[in-house]
Amino acid sequence: MNGVRLITALSGPLVLVAFALGSLAHTRLRRAGRSAFLAALAVATSLTVWLVAEALAPGVSRFGQSSAVGFLSSQVLTVWEALALWSGAAFVIGSMIGLDRTDGFRLVRGDRGLGPAAALLALHLPLTLVPAVFAGVGARAVSVDTRPTVIAAVLGAISTEWMFSVLDPATPWGVVHGPETALWALVLGGALLVREGLEPGDRNGRRQ
Repeated sequence: MNGVRLITALSGPLVLVAFALGSLAHTRLRRAGRSAFLAALAVATSLTVWLVAEALAPGVSRFGQSSAVGFLSSQVLTVWEALALWSGAAFVIGSMIGLDRTDGFRLVRGDRGLGPAAALLALHLPLTLVPAVFAGVGARAVSVDTRPTVIAAVLGAISTEWMFSVLDPATPWGVVHGPETALWALVLGGALLVREGLEPGDRNGRRQ
C-alpha cells in the first residue's frame, strides 16, 4: 500500500480513536481539574496525529514542509494539518458525550468542551481565539449567566474564522486560515452550542 492510500485508509480510524479517547478520558478523570487535563489531552492528541500523518504522508522527506500532492491555493491545508484539526475536534466532541463503562458501554452527558476547544484554538488558530475571548468577556460583563458568555464566545470564534478565511491574515503559528478551518470552526462551535443547550444550572452556571 503506497503512502497516499495508507494515509487515506488511516484518516478515518485516527479520528475515531481520538473521539474514543475523549469519551473515555472524561469518564476516567476526576472532576477537580478535569477541564485542564482534557485540554492538555486534546492538544496532545492533535499533535500526535499531526506527527503520525506527517510521517506517513508521501513526499515529505523530499519536498520538505509540503507534500507530494500539489495544490493551487495557499489556503489549502496539508493532510497532517487537516487530520490534526479534525482529530482534535473529535476528541472534544467525544469528551462532551462521554462513555460510561460502569453498566456496560453507554453514552452520557460529558464535559462542556470549552477548555479543550480553547486549547485547540490556541494551538492551531491563535488569532481566532483572541476575538472569541473578548466576545465572551463582553457578554459576561452584561450578564451573570454563563450561557450567554459561552454563546458569545463560540459565535465570536465562528464568525472570526469565517472572516479570516476570506482575509487570509498571517498567523504567528498554527495553520493557515481558509475554507477548511472555517468549516472546522463551524462544526466544533455547533457541537459546543448544542452541548451548552443541554447544560442544566442556575444563573451562575452551577450544575443542579
